[in-house]
Amino acid sequence: MANTMDPSRWRIETRRRVEALVLFRSESGKVLLVKPSFRPDWLLPGGEARAGEPIGYAAACEVAEELGLQVRITHALAVDRVAANPDMRHAESLNVVCDGGSMTEAEAGALSLPVRASCVIEALAWVSLKDLPDYVEPFMEYRIRSAFAGAMVGIRLPLLYNGEPLSVENAA
Repeated sequence: MANTMDPSRWRIETRRRVEALVLFRSESGKVLLVKPSFRPDWLLPGGEARAGEPIGYAAACEVAEELGLQVRITHALAVDRVAANPDMRHAESLNVVCDGGSMTEAEAGALSLPVRASCVIEALAWVSLKDLPDYVEPFMEYRIRSAFAGAMVGIRLPLLYNGEPLSVENAA
């Protein structure tokens, strides 16, 4: 395994990706996952934030596109730094797991895949923490469990933009 702490491996690109992911929880303790059409594994809803785009805004836009839900994302539950991978030519990334909140069992059961998202998302699933290994890679399982644990004890970090809470004025 390559030493990711070797500074010579840090300089593959100057660009850093920021991923805005969203953790939705059901009353029964399940988490919402999406199955992208372009990957073999399941993921949290979300996607890449464009340069200069506030994380909460990026997360809300991705949720609207993928799930058809209009939500306001104001807090993060976990931040995961992913090292650059020179062999794959992938830049370093920060994966911010945002708090999508909790849904009642009725709300969770009524959620369905929007037609307009079916070209990029194949399916939705509410998955128990016990069943996560059947759906996600180990690094994603740990990311989800860490964010879920934070949500359960009330650890939420405000998503700021230039030192201020996300607002309509600084969202675009």
